[in-house]
Amino acid sequence: MQAEIVLVPPANETVEDMPLNDSDRAWIRQEIRESHKRQGFAAITGFMKDWGGIFAAGGLIIFVLGQWSGYVDFRSNTRDRLDTLEQKDIPGLNKRLDKIEVNLQNLSDTVNTIRLNQLSSTPNDPQSSNQITHLLIDAKAKHINIDATAIKTNGAKFIAAAQRSPQAWDAAMSFVNYRSFLNIASLPNFPNAKSLNPDEAPNIDPNFKPLPPPPLHSVPPGTKIWEFQLWAHGAGVPPDKAALLERISKPRISGGSFEVYIFNGEGGTLILDDQRMRNVIVQNCVIEYSGGQTILENVYFVNCIFRIRYTQNGTHLGDNLLASSSTNFKSSS
Repeated sequence: MQAEIVLVPPANETVEDMPLNDSDRAWIRQEIRESHKRQGFAAITGFMKDWGGIFAAGGLIIFVLGQWSGYVDFRSNTRDRLDTLEQKDIPGLNKRLDKIEVNLQNLSDTVNTIRLNQLSSTPNDPQSSNQITHLLIDAKAKHINIDATAIKTNGAKFIAAAQRSPQAWDAAMSFVNYRSFLNIASLPNFPNAKSLNPDEAPNIDPNFKPLPPPPLHSVPPGTKIWEFQLWAHGAGVPPDKAALLERISKPRISGGSFEVYIFNGEGGTLILDDQRMRNVIVQNCVIEYSGGQTILENVYFVNCIFRIRYTQNGTHLGDNLLASSSTNFKSSS
């Protein structure tokens, strides 16, 4: 007897078709229409639209990498050129800059000399005297080297004009002061000069008024404050050639045996009346002269300020001071 197999569906299990709702039908119709549209060029644009973000990101990466490579090349080349410039071009550039600075300084010297000559054409004019004074003070402060011949020639004009114009004498003193500034460049050099203790130098007698001493609390206790500084050069010379720094009214019985004295007044006042000097370099002093008896033989006034009274001897001394860096002058009686 054969058994008959009958397939029976599981209990409670039913198979049936799910109908499409309205939303599903609308989506299917839209997809079918879009599919027909994406043909030819439209298909390409659609592809780009779908994948454009990825392409843009990739392009940005490629651009950045390319720019970075260019930056690295620029930086390397710039560093190499700067290294080469530092090793080869900088010394030459410095030389050219130095030459330019020298040319500019020379140009400034020339311009100020021309300006000085122009102002000196009217020495009787008080305005010219004032402008001359300011020009020379400024030139000294800025280390401008006006031609020494122009200083001598134009300064003499103002000395001559001082008889009629008091302001011209002030301008003349500006010329003399500036000439003393120029003497720095022509100062004889004595590197082996010996420092002397002024208290132990009985052979000198300067008519000198020092500046007031500094307050005692500003210097260490026991410090000796000198009224001036003194050096001597070339010991053992004959008496008639030895340096002198003495009063005419009180001559020294026995002079020194040094060839040159270097006298640094440190801003104090050296009075030329009743003073005899020979082979002396006077530095950093105020020089006063009222027209009295004085004898100067081979005396250098360096970086000094002059207060000379307008007298016959004063005008002659002014001319001598302008004429040369070394002054030789004997007052008239």
